Amino acid sequence: MESGTVTPLRSAQPPAAGSEAGALVVSGRHYAGIFLLSFATLRLELSLSRVFSVSLWYHFGFLVISTALLGFGVAGVVLSLWQGLRAHRAPDRVAGIFSVLFALVTVACFWTLQRIPFDPFSLLADRRQLLLMAAYYLLAAAPFFLAGLAIALLLTRGTRHVHRLYAWDLLGAGAGCLALVATMPAFGGSGSVVAAAVVGALAGAFFAGGGAPPVATLATALGLVLFALAPRADRLLPISTPNKRQRPTAPIYTAWNTFSRVDVYESPPAPERDLPGARSLVIDAGTAATGCSTCAPECARSWRAAKTTPTATAASPIWTRTRRTSSLPSAAAARCSRRHRSSRRAPSTTSTRST
Repeated sequence: MESGTVTPLRSAQPPAAGSEAGALVVSGRHYAGIFLLSFATLRLELSLSRVFSVSLWYHFGFLVISTALLGFGVAGVVLSLWQGLRAHRAPDRVAGIFSVLFALVTVACFWTLQRIPFDPFSLLADRRQLLLMAAYYLLAAAPFFLAGLAIALLLTRGTRHVHRLYAWDLLGAGAGCLALVATMPAFGGSGSVVAAAVVGALAGAFFAGGGAPPVATLATALGLVLFALAPRADRLLPISTPNKRQRPTAPIYTAWNTFSRVDVYESPPAPERDLPGARSLVIDAGTAATGCSTCAPECARSWRAAKTTPTATAASPIWTRTRRTSSLPSAAAARCSRRHRSSRRAPSTTSTRST
């Protein structure tokens, strides 16, 4: 005490995490990194919801939301308990490592999920399915745990710019949801999961670019490898559907969109049963299916002829136009069936019936 002034004692404890002394110096690469990591996380979540709809029936796809929240929640608990990680480790290097692990674990866990014989409809008959269910969803939550650690660490250490970090986090999440419209049809279910891992690896390159060049190099190399894998992922990482009907033949056409996977199967003609060739459309590996006898190759001419036939005049009432238009497939199918039967009965020298 000097001249009546009390001098406060200095605390010997280290500054708390997120205080001015321990705050992260945020730059543009942090904004880019958190944008890309949030982008990858949301795209992975939506991709898994579509994959689970195919492999486990559609109502299990919604469990991906709770699985992602489980990963994020556990990440927050771990970060709050792990003081050394929260307050003393270099955030750039740690965030870069977690982003690289996110990319690796995403692909590894997805590969493992396709090899777990989990059948939700056998839970009562086979108690082993309870353990398989727990393993299934813990593996699905692992990538979200790693992404949650990286994002929570940045928000904890970058307190002075947390509003900007959180804004870029939200922008990345929204962009990841929007990007699924393009990536799912282009890469398919497995490819969309791998594409999310590519973006996560790219986020690691941005995080580690300032203070951990080896981690940034590893993240860039991993991203390039996964980028080359993404277009071939549907063949290299096929989705397993053990609890759905297995068809003896492979589909002649497969396509993905944001809400289903469509497989087209072709059945050859069966003259002994008086059946022409047909094609069937299968949605999400068996969730729904429909036959299309007029889609068979030998019925193509009848189908085109029926579609080009005038259905009604402009003055016709709406119900008339609707009824006539809806009868076109059945008319084409009947014409195709009659021609198929006549080709069986008539000699080869006779002329074919006019269509």
